[in-house]
Amino acid sequence: MLSLLLLAALAPQEPATKVFLLAGQSNMVGYTSAAWVREHRPELAAPRDDVWCSWNRQCLPLAPGAGHEVGPELAVGHALGDAFDQPVLLVKYAVGGTTLREDWRAPSTVARDGGQIGYLYKNTLKHLHRVLARPEASCPDALASGAFEIAGFLWFQGENDCFDGREQVYEAGLRDLIADVRSATGTPELPVVVVQINDSGAWDGNNGGGPAVRAAQAAVAEADPLVELVVTSDLDEGYHYADGDHVIIGERIAEVLLPHARRPSGTDQAALAEARAGLDALFYPGRGPRPARPEVHVSDLEWLEATAGYGDGPKRDRSNDGNPLSVDDTAYAKGVGTHAESKITVALDPSWGHFVAVCGIDDEMGMRDVCSVVFRVAINGKVVAQSVTVKSQEAWYFDVPIPIGAKRLTLEVLEADSGINSDHADWVDAGFLGR
Repeated sequence: MLSLLLLAALAPQEPATKVFLLAGQSNMVGYTSAAWVREHRPELAAPRDDVWCSWNRQCLPLAPGAGHEVGPELAVGHALGDAFDQPVLLVKYAVGGTTLREDWRAPSTVARDGGQIGYLYKNTLKHLHRVLARPEASCPDALASGAFEIAGFLWFQGENDCFDGREQVYEAGLRDLIADVRSATGTPELPVVVVQINDSGAWDGNNGGGPAVRAAQAAVAEADPLVELVVTSDLDEGYHYADGDHVIIGERIAEVLLPHARRPSGTDQAALAEARAGLDALFYPGRGPRPARPEVHVSDLEWLEATAGYGDGPKRDRSNDGNPLSVDDTAYAKGVGTHAESKITVALDPSWGHFVAVCGIDDEMGMRDVCSVVFRVAINGKVVAQSVTVKSQEAWYFDVPIPIGAKRLTLEVLEADSGINSDHADWVDAGFLGR
């Protein structure tokens, strides 16, 4: 027995995957073309077999198109793959036109200043935890060994915070973001790279806050030995720089990241698991547990009324666009796909004691920031339950008691805060349980 244990101990171990989180707005999404890469940097065009990018529900070998078309991840991933013998996984979440003050608002900012945790902060951390907790379903090749360390956080954002006074609180918000990402990843010494926004007239002109945001980014990096700053003001001044600039930015990120990434980051797996277990309570207070699946589905009933704000009306067991239903990266066979503003009314059977449902923006909308709705349940014309504002890749739960003698139940989807554009809303696993 001892010899077997010794042999097991001496057997080659699969190396731990180096995991890097990438987040931000449109310049992290990336706007260099694959054609530019093939012409000017052909060595970056072929897919790698040791570096993967998890982006937009796919986990692909690193190549142009693995994360949008070409963002900073391409050059960063090649440099990391060349530097390390172990696999490298880039987990990317980025949405254009978004702010740190609202969309990426960290829990620590909420604790100090109030407001709600930003939906992109929530979605980014949910995405990272799902990838790491379910590698067989998300990135099986990248996480084949099951062992990993979270080795870096790359942040490229700030342009939309140059207005309306957001620039004055950017430094505090960025400090909060970094601290909370370190806590949520169980990696208190997580290396961070902040890409400083350029000096475009779009946010520097007309008393814009570009200089203040750049100063805030530099101050955060100067105060924290584990935060590095990448300067981009020498590159093109356009919104999205020039074709090819995202490769240059990626190379600059890699240059300052590698000295930190070569050292163990100290990811605490127990702290990571604890953070994962607390996500729902932190992100969705008041939501309650996921309800039981219904015995009778709304999509199988006759409807007394059914309206939608766009398209040809609510759809049974399909999304507004006619696709299979999917909410918050989970597929559902049964439900109703509709579009704000929407109303569906059904007659109640006396034997039904509870209405239950999961609801959210259908995943066919991707990560669009304009999606935002409120779900509401009314019985006999009186509202009895209502969600918070629900945005892309979020879910809300309903478990509503039905009073004896109630005659009708109405499901409403209301526009929340940005017009009805792209408000493809689903009621999934929606229906009734007996008394």
